[in-house]
Amino acid sequence: MLPNQPIDVSALVAEREKIVRWLKLAQAREMEIRKQLVSHFVSKLTSPLKEGTNNVEADGFAVKFIHSMTRTLDQASLESVMQQFPEDSPYRKVGVLIDYKPVLVMDGYRSLDDQNRTIFEQAMTIKEGAPTLTEIVPITKPATPIMDAYHKAKRKPKSSEDLAMEAHECLRKQISSSETKTK
Repeated sequence: MLPNQPIDVSALVAEREKIVRWLKLAQAREMEIRKQLVSHFVSKLTSPLKEGTNNVEADGFAVKFIHSMTRTLDQASLESVMQQFPEDSPYRKVGVLIDYKPVLVMDGYRSLDDQNRTIFEQAMTIKEGAPTLTEIVPITKPATPIMDAYHKAKRKPKSSEDLAMEAHECLRKQISSSETKTK
């Protein structure tokens, strides 16, 4: 789309809503399938499951999957636990078992005056994040058939198959129009 070209906001809002609903369903289903497949292929391993990359050949497939573990530290008990190591133990040194990363405290940062903010920002990289669109609804009664359909869809939940078909159709149209523009 070219800058300063008019856009059909209603159509874009309706299309986005369909895609967002479809993506949520698709992501949830993909996770279910992924867990089922990995569980199946773990049962086919000839060696014990290990943390990291695992490879298995079974059922006509060569499969590589990563088994990961999430480990978090309990900040409340950490100091007393670390003191249980002998005084001269290398495990008590920062960087051996624990790294401390600076974390920005936004309340403190926002309270800086301009002069101190300029000083502090020398140690920062500031990038604009992707926008988050949490809700967009029309202020008045829908003026277009698309928005009317959007409102009906918001009131009546659709099946995952219907949403998948709608999203597929939206994406197909998008790809088709992109291909036409590039030709």
